[in-house]
Parts: sequence; structure tokens; C-alpha cells
Amino acid sequence: MKRAGVFSVCLALLALGACASAGTASAAGTARCSGFKAHGVQVKHVRSNFGCMRARSVLRHLLKHGISGLPRKSRHAAKWRCRRSRKYRVCTRPRPRGRAPRRIKFRATPIVKTIAIGGPGSQQPPSAPPAGADAVAQCIGIWNADGLNRALYAVHFYSDHNIREAWVFTIPNAVDASILRCAVIFAVPATDPYPGEFGTDGEVRDPSGTKWQLMNDVPELGDPVAKQQEAPGHVNARLSADGTLQRTT
Repeated sequence: MKRAGVFSVCLALLALGACASAGTASAAGTARCSGFKAHGVQVKHVRSNFGCMRARSVLRHLLKHGISGLPRKSRHAAKWRCRRSRKYRVCTRPRPRGRAPRRIKFRATPIVKTIAIGGPGSQQPPSAPPAGADAVAQCIGIWNADGLNRALYAVHFYSDHNIREAWVFTIPNAVDASILRCAVIFAVPATDPYPGEFGTDGEVRDPSGTKWQLMNDVPELGDPVAKQQEAPGHVNARLSADGTLQRTT
């Protein structure tokens, strides 16, 4: 009878929020929020433990300098700090003792502006530098023209691995010698917070010239770890925050 009485009281006061089961509180603890755009960044799959409106406001502030400008560490205990968790970003802010920290989990990708070539619906890729340019210049042009690849990987290398330099060269194309197989292998700094990914920080253009492959998926490149170790001694390009390469030598 006591249990029934308590349950009845809860039902009577539910509208006032006086009673709630632990399961309901847990389910309501994390809000799933709609995506939005801010400062040239597409934000999706947002999860927040302090509501959607406030989470969006915080993210707009944190992303004011783009993805690479997200705060990582702070000497101030009450400041926001962000880290990468697989395909997601997780930003947290400590709160006074006994209170759960604010937490936002989300996916962020740069918004790539594309120009249609040949009219609406055209799938023609952007043109590469003229054939007279040397192979390194052509490869840098091909890399910079691929906005989607830069958004998915190059910005990741820059912002998450602290990479700033690259070794650009070509490998033989056994399928079609007329198509350059460009290799962009990054010089990984000692400050890389993800040393376990060493040997994967680079890409090679596939034989058809239609996409890029992670360096550890290209047997023709040889030992990916050894090749990554060689990169600092052959640097000939600089990586920018937007994922583009600029030739240095």
C-alpha cells in the first residue's frame, strides 16, 4: 500500500515535476539537437547535456575561428576544452564540485564551396595545372582542387595532428601511365597527440585518378611507417589550416 500511495502522489504531482524516475532523468539528461552552420563549418549529430539552444550558442562561439581554433587545453579550470573522439568532437567545461560538467558531442566539417563546370548537374572535376608544370606542382594543384578530400582529411591532419609540412612526390602508375599517382606524405611533429596513427598520416592518388587513398592502403608505396619517417627529410610543401598545400622548394 505504501508503494501504491507513493506512486499515486507522484502521478498527482507529475505536472509540477515533483516526481521523476531515474530512467526518465537519464533519458532527459542528453538532448539530441539539430545541425546548423557556423563560421564556415557544418555541425551535425549534436548531443548536449544542457539543452540545444545553449549548446548551439556555445558552439557558435567555440567555432568562431574554425575547427582548428577549437580550444584544446586551458589553465583556467572553468574554460571550455575540446578533444577528438573518432569522428566526433567532444567539448567539456568543468563546473563547481558536485555538479556534472557541461558536455557537447558533435561532428564538424568545413563547408566546401564548389563551382559547377559544364552547367547544372555537371560531375566534371576541376582542371589540374597545365601538363607542362612539373609533377610536384601538378600534384599540389590536384590536391588543392579536391575540396571534399581536404575537408575530410587535410583539415584533420592540420587541426588534430598539428601537421604543417608535407612531402609531395609521385609513384609509378602501372594501370595508366598518363595519370599521375601523387603521394602526399606528411611530416608528423613530435607534438602529435595521436602517435598510434603514425604511418597513416598521408594519402596517395588511386590509379584511376578519381580519389585519394590513405597511405597504409597502398602496397606500392612500401612500408607506410618507414615512408612516414622519411617525410621530414624531403619536405617540399606547407599545409594550411584550410587543407591546401603551398610549395616551399
